[in-house]
This record gives sequence, structure tokens and C-alpha cells, in this order.
Amino acid sequence: MDSASKPGVRYVPPKAGLLHLTVVDSFIQKKSYAVMTETTQKSTLLMARVLGDASLLNAAIKNSKLHTQEAYDLFRSMYKDTGLLLPSIAQILPQVDS
Repeated sequence: MDSASKPGVRYVPPKAGLLHLTVVDSFIQKKSYAVMTETTQKSTLLMARVLGDASLLNAAIKNSKLHTQEAYDLFRSMYKDTGLLLPSIAQILPQVDS
């Protein structure tokens, strides 16, 4: 880690004394965001299956919020396709809005 006053010079803390640290939460929730509807979800799943490319589905999930029912339906579909329970849940759960 570089010192702010001396860029490029590694900071080495003293061996004795007190070190005062501040933790800053830089996460800012957006005021508005897209919610994946059932229609959007179905068309995205269909495109991902036709193209054989799961990255399309992953991008759609990461860039939108999901309602509870849509999240559950999407989870069932992902779990059915991959057979991976925890990765499917881990990807969808943070995106659930209600």
C-alpha cells in the first residue's frame, strides 16, 4: 500500500504506539434500477438456451433486480440446467428486490 503523501513509497507502520483507522462504507445504492419482469426473464432464458451461452443470462441477472417469484423461477431453471444448487442461489439471491 502506498502512502498518500509519498506515492510509490510503501507505508510501514511503527512497531509501537497507536494506529487510528477509519472504515468508510463507499457502497451507494442506486435510486432507480431495472427489475427483470417475467417476460424479460423468459426471453433471456430462451436466448441463452438457443445461443448456448450462459454469460448472457449472468449479465442479465447482475444488472437487474428480481421479484421473488421471478427469482424462484429463474433459480429452478438454472438449477435444472446446471445441477449446481449453491452457485445458482448465490448468483440470484443478492438480486432479489422483494
